[in-house]
Amino acid sequence: MLAQGKVPDGRYRLINRKTNKTIDVEGHSKDDGHKVQELKWGGAGNQQWNIAAQGGGYYLIVNAESGKALNVPKGATDDGVALQQANVNKSSTSQKWKIDKVQGVPGGNFFTLTAMCSGKVLAVTGADDGSAIIQTSPTDAPEQQWKIEGL
Repeated sequence: MLAQGKVPDGRYRLINRKTNKTIDVEGHSKDDGHKVQELKWGGAGNQQWNIAAQGGGYYLIVNAESGKALNVPKGATDDGVALQQANVNKSSTSQKWKIDKVQGVPGGNFFTLTAMCSGKVLAVTGADDGSAIIQTSPTDAPEQQWKIEGL
């Protein structure tokens, strides 16, 4: 289904096209408001995400280990805001993500993830392990594209 641009509910890893690193909850934290970063894939639960459709083309993305949702702090709309994990709130627009297939990219199922609260896309800030995951204005750059792989 991913090849058709549809994401069935399930457990995934999210791999950045530019860096080939996954979204990770720093230090296996289970704390609300904790940093989300990129890190080389190691297979741990803090790098695994449960994606569930919420209707209207939006999804909730919840960390498998912490049970916390990928969240835009306070529903911020600025570029460069670092994402965090937060207690799941299915009615919060800061936790709903539109997942759109990127067209014309060879070699994979790449997607952009757009926050409902801001219209900004998920991106990495650098190539180093520990680099923050942020929201930014969409430009179709590789650092804003994510491969969604089932686990």
